[in-house]
Amino acid sequence: MTTVENIIDATTGLKVLWKKPGDSFLYDIECVEKMRTSDTLSSVGTAVVTNMGNVSGSGDPTASGETQNNATIMQLRLAGGDDLEDYKIGLTGTTAGGDSVVAEVLLRVRANPADVE
Repeated sequence: MTTVENIIDATTGLKVLWKKPGDSFLYDIECVEKMRTSDTLSSVGTAVVTNMGNVSGSGDPTASGETQNNATIMQLRLAGGDDLEDYKIGLTGTTAGGDSVVAEVLLRVRANPADVE
């Protein structure tokens, strides 16, 4: 499990995740700041992946979301993606109180650590 650090992309304002094309990671995305006090996540919907178009003909990574036991964290599993491509990934959760919680992150796929911006 990988916790999302507070690295923010200057252009999009989104939290940044990094991985290599062959990696498969489970990331934790804390949502408590977007929820009512004492509310919990009851479900997480399908992850929506938007290819940012850095690499012509690139494919999308596999992305899926789920809740974690403490119920304020969405978990995002990411696998694949093309080297040097960026992806905007959105997850929508539903709380026990019936509210929708949206989390968006920017995934940067880089095979070579020297390519990290």
